[in-house]
Amino acid sequence: MMAPSRWRTLCHLLNILLRFSTGWSADFFQGYTGQPDITVSAEPFPSIPYLETENPSEFSPMIRPLLTVRLKPEDLFPFRARPRTSAIRWVTLCLLLNTLIRHSFGSQRALKFTLSLGQRITSGATEVKQMLQSGTMTSMKCAAFCGADCGMFHFSAEHSVCAVFTERYFDADVILTRDANWTVGYRKQYYSVVTRGEWTLVFRGQSGIGTKIYDTWIATGVHHDSPIPTDFPGACLRMDHYTSCNRHFRSHILDNWANIKEVYMSWIKNNAEVAYIVFDGTGTDRDSWFFGSRILKSSWAPPIISDSWQLHKTSIYGICHPDLCRRFYLHGPHTTCATEWSYSYVLDMHPDLCISRGRWDVNSVDNIPTFLYSPTNGRSAAGIHRDYPLLEKADVLAIWVLAPGHKKGEANNT
Repeated sequence: MMAPSRWRTLCHLLNILLRFSTGWSADFFQGYTGQPDITVSAEPFPSIPYLETENPSEFSPMIRPLLTVRLKPEDLFPFRARPRTSAIRWVTLCLLLNTLIRHSFGSQRALKFTLSLGQRITSGATEVKQMLQSGTMTSMKCAAFCGADCGMFHFSAEHSVCAVFTERYFDADVILTRDANWTVGYRKQYYSVVTRGEWTLVFRGQSGIGTKIYDTWIATGVHHDSPIPTDFPGACLRMDHYTSCNRHFRSHILDNWANIKEVYMSWIKNNAEVAYIVFDGTGTDRDSWFFGSRILKSSWAPPIISDSWQLHKTSIYGICHPDLCRRFYLHGPHTTCATEWSYSYVLDMHPDLCISRGRWDVNSVDNIPTFLYSPTNGRSAAGIHRDYPLLEKADVLAIWVLAPGHKKGEANNT
C-alpha cells in the first residue's frame, strides 16, 4: 500500500494541475488515515453557468435563492475511494479525473450571466434555438442551454420555455418589455465596445445618481470598455430599461481621441430619444468638438444653427463656480435667470443660483446630474418670466462617435 507521504505528494500535484488547468481546487485525502477519502471543493466550474441578478434586494426572499446558483461538487463526484486500492489504480483514477475535467469543461473562464427579472425580449434579436421543458424551466437550465456562444436568453417557468439569441443585451435594436412571467439573462463576459450601427458609444451619463458628469468625463484612465468589465451593469449600456443604472459609462476612446469624423449627442427620456445634435468631429480633441459652429444637424435645427453665434460660452466645461455648475452648455445670452433661454445643459451641482433665488420653474432637482433639454424644435427656458416653453429633464445623456476603424464589438472568449 502507498505510504501516506506519497499519497499527500500525489494529491498536492493533482491539486496544482486542477488549479491551473480548470480553476478548480481539489483537496485529496484530508486527514489521511490509511483509507483514501476524496473530497472536492470548487468555485463555479468553467462552463457551468453562474447566475446573479442586477438587483437582488428588489425581489422577494422566495425568489432570491434562485438568483445565485453554485455547483455542488458532490453532485458531480458522488463517490468515495475504496480501501486497499493499489497505487497504480489511484494514479490512473487521478489522471482520468483530470482528463475528464479538462475535456468535459474546457479551460475557459466560468460562464457568468446576469438575470433581469420581469422582462422578456420581444423584438430586435435573432432567436437561435428554443427549448420546451415538460417540467419546470429554471434559470440554470436555460443558461446551460444558452452555453458559451449565445449573447443572451430569456425563459419562463410558467410557460416552461427557454429561447437563446445571438445579440447582446445592450445592442440598440433589442427591445425588452415588462412581463412578470419572464426573465432575461445576459452574459457576464468581455466585449470590446458598445455600438449602434456605425456609431460607437464613448460616454453615457445617468441622471440623478449623485456622481458629477464632468468628473467622469475628464477621468483619464477610467475605461468601461475594451473590454467591458464583467461587473459593469448592463442597464448602464442601454438606451432603455435603465432604471437600475447607478453609474456613468466612459470609453477608452476619450483618452485616444483621433480621426473622429462626427459626434452624435443624444438625450433619452422614458426609453426614447427626445433630442439630438450631430457635430463635425474632424480635427478635434476630446472637448473641442462641442462648439456651436460645428453643429451639422439637430432635432432643434434650423433654429439652433441660426442661434449658434448667440450661444454663451458653449463648451463641455460650461460655467462652474461656487454658486452654480452647468456643463455641456448650450445657452443663450446671460441676462437674468427669469428670462434667459437655452437648448440644453447639465446641472452638475445642487443647488443652482437661479433655483435657490426662486427665479426658475425647474425647482425639483433632487440629485445631480440633471439633464435639461428643450422639448420643442427650438428654444426653451427655465425662468419664471420666460418667453419660451419650459425645459424638461432627460434620463440619459449619450455621446457616440463615428470614426474609421471603430467596428462593432465582438465577444472575446480568451
